[in-house]
Amino acid sequence: MQPETAEGKMFFGELYLRQKPAASSDKPFKCEQCGKSFAESCTLVRHKHTHTGEKPFKCDQCGRCFAESYTLVRHKRTHSGEKPYKCDQCGRAFAESYTLARHKHTHTGIKPFRCDQCGKWFAESYTLARHKHTHSGEKPFKCEQCGRCFAESYTLTRHKRMHSGEKSSIDMHSNGA
Repeated sequence: MQPETAEGKMFFGELYLRQKPAASSDKPFKCEQCGKSFAESCTLVRHKHTHTGEKPFKCDQCGRCFAESYTLVRHKRTHSGEKPYKCDQCGRAFAESYTLARHKHTHTGIKPFRCDQCGKWFAESYTLARHKHTHSGEKPFKCEQCGRCFAESYTLTRHKRMHSGEKSSIDMHSNGA
């Protein structure tokens, strides 16, 4: 199937194929609203959704709407369970390419994120952010049922099981503590 052309733009059905302009400027496509410039016209079109709030891409399974088509594609994986990104070392599969990239740190041992307070290194930025709560004393995760606060989300999740009577493997090994 050959792409159709319309006024110098290329389309493949409804999928816009990115075209670099022949203009001399690196970013000739400018947003009239905020002045931000883009290298590709399709990126400007997507950017304009941030000003209008328009979300033209709708999930046919749940009705949720998205500003960008690739976000809808990613969202649909939550319904299908599709995990197209596979780790070549252990075979574990992921729905997102960035999650696979993050996972690969577990094989390499690379820990590029350092705590500026204690010097401990972490493989993931979110793990470092979670760790920093131990220094600040911040407890941003609050139980809606009893009001108790926790520094880490998984601790709140484990706590909530106490209210429901559900036991986790962690709770069973620690005799409910």
